[in-house]
Amino acid sequence: MGFAPRDPLHARIQLLQQRGGVPVSTEGASDWYEVMLFPPAREADIESTQSALGKSLPADFLRFWRFSNGANLFINESGLHGVGVASTDLIRQLEQEEREHYGSAALENYVTFARVNGGGDFLVFNLTTGQVLDGVHAEQPQEWRPIAASFNHWLEQFVNIGGRYFWLEALYAAAPNEA
Repeated sequence: MGFAPRDPLHARIQLLQQRGGVPVSTEGASDWYEVMLFPPAREADIESTQSALGKSLPADFLRFWRFSNGANLFINESGLHGVGVASTDLIRQLEQEEREHYGSAALENYVTFARVNGGGDFLVFNLTTGQVLDGVHAEQPQEWRPIAASFNHWLEQFVNIGGRYFWLEALYAAAPNEA
């Protein structure tokens, strides 16, 4: 990307891509998490996608698409870690896959916008509240937990914590210790 984004959060993500990612060390092991951004979405593609979905997507997510039409965030070499944020094309595919699994009526107020690598789950917008939800495949949509107040809130937390799955860490920290 050859331009400086106006949004400070987008600028931070772009810098991570330019640096080639970030090193991550946990429990004596180290890994490298890469950030891959794509060219901005065209306005016509954004409008066409929302029309095809029959849903209006959150404004902060649309701003992200105008910056990068999808992204691979904090992907490691094995592909078992990271989040793939959908492009204007991929979001249609994700929506179709989830409709086949849950049915259209159950997803009326939701849109799947990202895949979480390594867990088989996905991230979802609650279009009524604007919240980002942890879409666990083993649960029904009404059981999905909010993990961020908005897309930008989720993205900022994800960047600040270096690509760790903060929503899962919080869930495990809150679980009772059965030792």
